[in-house]
Amino acid sequence: MREENHGVEQPPVLEELRFGSFRLTSDPLQLWRGRKAIRLQQRQLSVLRFLVEHPRTLVSIETIRQAVWGRTFVSPVTIQVCMREIRKALGDSADAPRYVETVGRQGYRFIEKVVRGQSSVVSRKEKQQRAESRDEGVTVGFLSVTPSPQSSAPVFVGREADLAQLHQWLGKALSGERQVVFVTGEAGIGKTTLVDAFLRRARNWESGSDASPLQTSDPKSRSLAPVFWVGRGQCVEHYGEGEPYLPVLEALGQLCRGPGDGTVLAALRRYAPTWLLHLPGIVEPVEREQLQRQGAGATQGQMLREMAEALEAMTAEHGIVLVLEDLHVSDPSTVELVAYVAQRRTPARLLILGVYRPVEVAVTDRPLRGRVQELLARGFGVRLALELLTEAEVEGYLHRRLSTSTLPLALARQIWQRTDGNALFVANTVEYLLQRHLLLVEAGQWQVIGNVSTSAIPETLQHLLEKQFDDLPAGQQRLLEVASVVGEVFPLASVAAGLRTMPEAVEDACEGLVRQGLFLEDRGVTTWPDGTCTGQYSFRHALYREALYRRVGSARRMRLHQVIGLREEAGYGEHASEHAAELARHFEQGQDPTRAIHYLFTAGQNALRDAAAVEAESLFSHALTLIGAHAETPLWRQQELEPATRIGDSPHAHERVRCSRS
Repeated sequence: MREENHGVEQPPVLEELRFGSFRLTSDPLQLWRGRKAIRLQQRQLSVLRFLVEHPRTLVSIETIRQAVWGRTFVSPVTIQVCMREIRKALGDSADAPRYVETVGRQGYRFIEKVVRGQSSVVSRKEKQQRAESRDEGVTVGFLSVTPSPQSSAPVFVGREADLAQLHQWLGKALSGERQVVFVTGEAGIGKTTLVDAFLRRARNWESGSDASPLQTSDPKSRSLAPVFWVGRGQCVEHYGEGEPYLPVLEALGQLCRGPGDGTVLAALRRYAPTWLLHLPGIVEPVEREQLQRQGAGATQGQMLREMAEALEAMTAEHGIVLVLEDLHVSDPSTVELVAYVAQRRTPARLLILGVYRPVEVAVTDRPLRGRVQELLARGFGVRLALELLTEAEVEGYLHRRLSTSTLPLALARQIWQRTDGNALFVANTVEYLLQRHLLLVEAGQWQVIGNVSTSAIPETLQHLLEKQFDDLPAGQQRLLEVASVVGEVFPLASVAAGLRTMPEAVEDACEGLVRQGLFLEDRGVTTWPDGTCTGQYSFRHALYREALYRRVGSARRMRLHQVIGLREEAGYGEHASEHAAELARHFEQGQDPTRAIHYLFTAGQNALRDAAAVEAESLFSHALTLIGAHAETPLWRQQELEPATRIGDSPHAHERVRCSRS
């Protein structure tokens, strides 16, 4: 019997490709893992689709280039970078591939089994709604992470002032005053997600679902504001010669396929025909051949002028927002284009948002650094530097993330201190605690199991932090590794001892890192009892220190603890007992149990003197554990008695000593 649909139109279906835990849909072209969209650039998705459509087949680099880039020349390095990003998205490895295998210098082979399935076609409105919900999850400081089962709704805290400022700049742009804004901040602080939230709210206002109007200097701008288009481009780090204007070309491709495609294409044909040559699939082959003849011998100056005039034509009646992600790894041509467009005087309803990390710019001395400084100094651009979240904002996030009005005692402060308010660190730390069942509900109340301050670093954060350190010169890496052995706050004299160099050299390197805003903060000067006058520095995040400490090999770590402990012991002299806990740590890790036990008991006595009985008992207990571990040596039998007689005030200490001897 034929089934009736009772007047409800059934959507047509499109093919999708499934492999492993992933699926690749065609409308829009998107990689999914379950219900989560995996972020990849369109060209990277196109390369992945081409490989997936030819499983178990060796595909040459030239074949990939022709299939995805057409006649546009791209270097093999561009394709290599593309493959690296695909592997990263799939969680794949070139050394032990599950999905994409590299075949010498010949090309690539997709080795996983591919199953063809079907998916429904949805309307443009539904596509937009899905696109806007791809980041569905937990958002702290406008940073999204995949939610745990305890929560599926987005959580927004912080950044309201930053969001309002972006809306003001958009209002100026829509009134014809072009705006170039650099959104900056350290990795994980929430730059991209702030931009996502800004665009989402701007679209909501555009559609009438948001009652807050954009503030513009032009009273007529209210009628202009609903008409603006968005193009986004992603800069990719190259290990060689990169493709010029890569993020701009990606953004233009989106605009050419968006609601303003007619206006954009008309402007490109008239003012920037050379650029059309670099947009495969946008124009027909006949027109492309004609453009190739016309564009032969184009210079960079011509490319800059063409695009500037085309953007001004596109924005004569409509606003355009260009988002350029990760400008700190941009090709030099894109930087020059941003600078050129920023300095033009012609009115344009244009807002350029350049997102970058100042740390990477300072470390690598990329061309962006000088250009940004010049534009800011001359008033052709503005910077929105994102700050870390406050303790109150972290607390607000926890209330909403955990859907509770009551939190475990001091949880918000512990997480804030542990992460220093970095949005990514906060979100990942909470997710880690939830996934490891260290933060759970018991009897209707949230409880913390263990100590948040000493919880392990989530693996995702460890990889992120290591990537930042790997970008530093080898000398600075060694310095920071030794500093991590000293402690979160470290004197230069201790680091110099570990490096076996002069303190002045260490100070110069630390000052350079502080000036660039990298990893360290200046903590002034301290004088040791032996007369050593030394500067002090600290890590900007405790997690920085822990991630670096993990990188130091066990044997090297032991030697460093020995050297640093002896140097600090000599520096403290007769006052070494005041730093007993610190010295005990160094000597225990440095495999010097004699000194470790001595300083553990001294630290225990210090704790008793300060009426901290619990801490004292813990220190004495740890010392006795070390004694027990070395009890087979006669020397320890003799040394047991003297420290044991000093425990006195600890309630259970004598019993512990008696048990350790038996």
